[in-house]
Amino acid sequence: MSTHDEIRATLTSEGCAEEQFDEMNCPTCGGPLTLSVHPDMRQFFVRCASDTTHVAMHGENAAAPEWWKAHLSGGWY
Repeated sequence: MSTHDEIRATLTSEGCAEEQFDEMNCPTCGGPLTLSVHPDMRQFFVRCASDTTHVAMHGENAAAPEWWKAHLSGGWY
């Protein structure tokens, strides 16, 4: 299973591939993670798909990969 630190490190690195994200899982239940990306393409929010109390974190990547565009979500304040 992925740890919180591994998830954050992978998403903040420039080389994170979509396949790499898809292979990560929730450190608590082993389930899939979901990714939401701010329209500025720098900030992200990742969470456990089944229970946000398992893992839910924000982070930033100044050089976000192109595949993040598929995970854009609006309305962030």
